[in-house]
Amino acid sequence: MIEMLEAGANTLLYVDGPGLCRNSAYTQLLGDVLRDLGYKFKFLSTEILTDKILGLAAFLRQFAPDLSWGEIVRQIRLGLAKMFALDDLERRVQFFRPREIASGFVDKLWSEANLRIDGAGNIDALKRVKADVLRKIERTPIDPTLRPVRIATTGEYYAVLDPFFNLDLERELGRLGAEVHRTLMMGQ
Repeated sequence: MIEMLEAGANTLLYVDGPGLCRNSAYTQLLGDVLRDLGYKFKFLSTEILTDKILGLAAFLRQFAPDLSWGEIVRQIRLGLAKMFALDDLERRVQFFRPREIASGFVDKLWSEANLRIDGAGNIDALKRVKADVLRKIERTPIDPTLRPVRIATTGEYYAVLDPFFNLDLERELGRLGAEVHRTLMMGQ
């Protein structure tokens, strides 16, 4: 979260777990710690969604007060499709990274994928970007004789999903020759 604030974010969204989930305990702690460090920001959490559909509507409306509900739904669908596309591409990157001949090539493609998918303005553009990047990944020259060790990562979702938090563990393991299988993807 510090990384996001230092990159210019003025609003943070924290996804709470339902009821007594340990993530709910983190909400107040995270906000307090970041404010104690001197950061100024608006802190939103999904705990307000306890009011079911009305809570969800109020929650969404605060992000887009001037958009129609149809446009909000279109944007949510596009955001979810982007997340699933990135998950699919990342799985291929994790397969190719330990096998690539020119170390770092698929990491460049992964960076390209993130930028291009972020810029896709609709589902059709997203499909084209995903297909193009996937073709590039699949064309990565690899050593077919390599049989990398396979390592599964699992655990608390920040530790598993956030490269800043886990010191880019998956990339490092891949560069060292391990094929990483994450048990938790963002879209799950």
